[in-house]
Amino acid sequence: MEVVDYFARASQLFRLLDTYTALMHAGIVPSAAQRYPLGDIVSTLERFSGGRVVVRCSGGSRDILHEVRYLYYVQGSLQSGEFVPAQDLGDRGDAGNCAPRVRYQPKLRKASSLGR
Repeated sequence: MEVVDYFARASQLFRLLDTYTALMHAGIVPSAAQRYPLGDIVSTLERFSGGRVVVRCSGGSRDILHEVRYLYYVQGSLQSGEFVPAQDLGDRGDAGNCAPRVRYQPKLRKASSLGR
């Protein structure tokens, strides 16, 4: 039952933390060519979530936005506890790995196995 509770809460938070919309409202939209200052992305998402975020990138130059981690503390149990936005990065510090300017690439559609 704990696994079901975990995924239910994770899904709830995923729907609540709409990264795409938060970035769009700040004028940061997916683009194949545009590069955005990492600081703008981080500050936008931290204002949006009310807490700290860690941004991870991929690519040889670590300049392709790949992942956003929203940091929370849980007060109480996972099932009924309150998720409180973290105001610091903890004792491990920032686990980000991105270049100072990053690309926020559009999602690519994969070809269907039916050949469409």
